[in-house]
Amino acid sequence: MLTFRVDRTNRLVSVRFWDSITPDDLRMHDRLGAAVLEREGLLKSIVDFSDVAQVLVPTGEFALRGTRPPIMGGMPRIYVVPRGSEIFGLARLYKAYQEQRDSDSPRLVHTLGEAYAALGVVDPRFEAFTLQER
Repeated sequence: MLTFRVDRTNRLVSVRFWDSITPDDLRMHDRLGAAVLEREGLLKSIVDFSDVAQVLVPTGEFALRGTRPPIMGGMPRIYVVPRGSEIFGLARLYKAYQEQRDSDSPRLVHTLGEAYAALGVVDPRFEAFTLQER
């Protein structure tokens, strides 16, 4: 499952995955990401995997995604991944493929607080983002 939220003041999109990550979740991520880009333009991003208990996506899918350009190319991307979790290993794999592509790879941190600090964000004010807007 996932949610998208936008903080227009800080020019930031926050994506939160929880429970399990499925191929459908990744497809929805891509659709929502493209919609954010279309409506809001390029934004910094935080993708929070802290509450992911299970990944139901083949490892190869993360490698394949790593070879593709990011939706918010050229903007800082921070991934929040708990140490020692399955998603931490998959995020590292994705990051390695992104680094092979170019230097525009996500930064991995372990807490949401670290993510906000890395982007210099204080007191974010998020609004839900859905495909139905506008």
